[in-house]
Amino acid sequence: MRVLVTGITGMAGSHLAEYLLEHVREAEVFGSVCPGAPTGNLARIRDRVHLVECDVLELPSVEAMLAESRPDRVFHLAGRSSVSQSFDSPRETLLTNINGLVNLLEALRRQKPDSRVLVPGSAEAYGPQDGLLREDSPLWPVSPYGLSKAIQDLAAFQYARSYKLHIVRTRAFNQTGPRRSTLYAEADFAAQIARIEQGAEARIRVGNLEAVRDFTDVRDVVRGYWMALESGDPGEVYQICSGIGRSIGEVLEGLLALSPARPRVVREPDRLRPSDPPRIVGDGSKFGSLTGWKPEIPFEQTLADILKEQRDLAGVRSQNQESDPS
Repeated sequence: MRVLVTGITGMAGSHLAEYLLEHVREAEVFGSVCPGAPTGNLARIRDRVHLVECDVLELPSVEAMLAESRPDRVFHLAGRSSVSQSFDSPRETLLTNINGLVNLLEALRRQKPDSRVLVPGSAEAYGPQDGLLREDSPLWPVSPYGLSKAIQDLAAFQYARSYKLHIVRTRAFNQTGPRRSTLYAEADFAAQIARIEQGAEARIRVGNLEAVRDFTDVRDVVRGYWMALESGDPGEVYQICSGIGRSIGEVLEGLLALSPARPRVVREPDRLRPSDPPRIVGDGSKFGSLTGWKPEIPFEQTLADILKEQRDLAGVRSQNQESDPS
């Protein structure tokens, strides 16, 4: 079975590739990478995957990628994924996420219409709503990123219905874990704590600590991606979430509980988003009933793994500084 993971060098893409190689018999894994993109997240499996350079905004480049990989399964994880950055670059976020997906689906429609395709969405497409969010909750995005994911979701539905492509949609809530970028609160907090433990100024800078989110370990999420594509119905959408709401303040407390550091917490206005839904928590019962999926990695373990990674990175930076004669 030939499996293509676009965006394979990202957090979710690299974990998905590892899952496929470990758990899917005879999976031959291909991954798209932007020209010049770092591949450090693939260190464990670099010699076991086929990397194909591709610019998803260029249709000929996407067509060439598909001609080389000839995939039976496609997971489209390429794109811009930062909510906070999307406010600074809305045009680029919308262009990359929407046009990138349409280019992929157009190329698949022409070259490999029998491929099964997973288009992962995001709970950011829902925006501010009360109660547990379900698959039939309205999409009211309040960030450019959320808007791009809502349009991706609807485009995937339209291609499944109009062109009879085998496209399954998912909406993951806040997925996190090892390889999380410090653009996101939990990894940023962990990086600050790691620096404080090394003697940096004993204060930690934060934004909105009251926002409540539904966190799931990325390693559980990518397992869900595979199950959704294998068991889901074409055109359907399934939520992958824990159903547990945790405030960003609780995330910070959880990380600090793993550290001897006791920094002063300083809230900085420039860390606040122009709009930030107070609560985004999902109901995963539809997906659980279909597949039996549920989170397996405790949240405390996820936080411990994030902090360990940031400590390791801080140690490397410290060693590099010590060895730099300048």
